Amino acid sequence: MIISSCRNDQYIELKVPNCDTSWYQKEIRPIITGNCSVSGCHDGTNSLPNFNNYLSLKTVIESKINGKPEILYRIDLPVNYIDHMPNNGLVLSSNDRTKLVVWINAGYSGCDE
Repeated sequence: MIISSCRNDQYIELKVPNCDTSWYQKEIRPIITGNCSVSGCHDGTNSLPNFNNYLSLKTVIESKINGKPEILYRIDLPVNYIDHMPNNGLVLSSNDRTKLVVWINAGYSGCDE
């Protein structure tokens, strides 16, 4: 699957292989580790899903809120909402959000690492 996106005058083209853990590791994992599985959040030290574990992340993608993957629903909430992700007033870059959307729409392959 090839998806192109033009947002904020930035052009990115993404190719998502069907089962390529290197794409997940290179493109998606850094977004998750830098924004989600940080200390006190989805890091496996509390009751929140542990996003250091691909299968836990997959569960949150498959969980829907208003027909949308829960992770995208929460990312798209206004930053001042308590359920907004990432928390602490942070916002994903448009490129990182686009990568997540493309990856999820392509079947969110991580090859069940």
